[in-house]
Amino acid sequence: MIVLMGNWPRFIKQRKILTVSLLVMSTILFIVIWFHITNPYAALSIVRQSYKTEIVSGSIKLEKQFALQTYSSNLAQRIGYIKSGFLIVQNSWFGSYKAPSEQTDDIIRDIHKLRFDPHKPYLISGDQFSVLYPRNLGVFYNSILNPATALDQQDWQNKQRIYLQSAAYALDAFAAKKTITTTIVPIGSQKAVLTQVHPGSVPSDSLYGILFALQALQDTQRYPSNSTYSLQAQETARQLVIERRADLDMLLEIYLSQVRDPSTGFVKRNIQLASARDGTVRESAFYDNIILWKTMQ
Repeated sequence: MIVLMGNWPRFIKQRKILTVSLLVMSTILFIVIWFHITNPYAALSIVRQSYKTEIVSGSIKLEKQFALQTYSSNLAQRIGYIKSGFLIVQNSWFGSYKAPSEQTDDIIRDIHKLRFDPHKPYLISGDQFSVLYPRNLGVFYNSILNPATALDQQDWQNKQRIYLQSAAYALDAFAAKKTITTTIVPIGSQKAVLTQVHPGSVPSDSLYGILFALQALQDTQRYPSNSTYSLQAQETARQLVIERRADLDMLLEIYLSQVRDPSTGFVKRNIQLASARDGTVRESAFYDNIILWKTMQ
């Protein structure tokens, strides 16, 4: 009896260690599963499309499925930051896979089918990324609507559809919280957080990406006329701009108040902007001033 009583404190301590270990492992497992299933590009995902598109009489129509719930508190931003980093690591190691085809033209077709899928909520720039960087709409995908790059009619339509859906998704997210960030991170089937994932307190090119996309979707003169492929979303994009003009004006005012020095017309020198130039800290750089100029245009 005395021996048993003597071992009791050790037993209690080991029991506590085991309980804490199980609790920690369960929490980590829960977070990993949560992050995975709220990745719209995962094989198993609960993320829904807030906007869907369809072809009606040759035109692309946009239909809103639900109002996206967004969060931008300090806690929400940290969650978004952590999730973005986790998914980059996870997707870099486990997400990418070899294209099924072996010939160059077929590999390109495989990539287009994967990247320009209108059944996804938004457009991403690569396998390692699964969250939305609105700047991609203007910086990385500025020539997405060049008919010379279309593989066929289906590919051409898919590009327009996912591009339109992405612009509407980003506009909804920013307008809901009256703020602009570098990144929009899904955290549920109908929920997302707005966060900054690059150095800089203010995003340089996020709003530009949205405005560029909405303009490009209407601009029939951007590229030489093409008898095979023509824009099918211009009327829908035009109507979206009309309906959301107040939100666009509000976001533009926010951007200008954060970025532009009214005395010079250039980017303020006392702020650091986050942009496509990842990891670069700068003040009133040439890139940012060009983005400011084009955004105002």
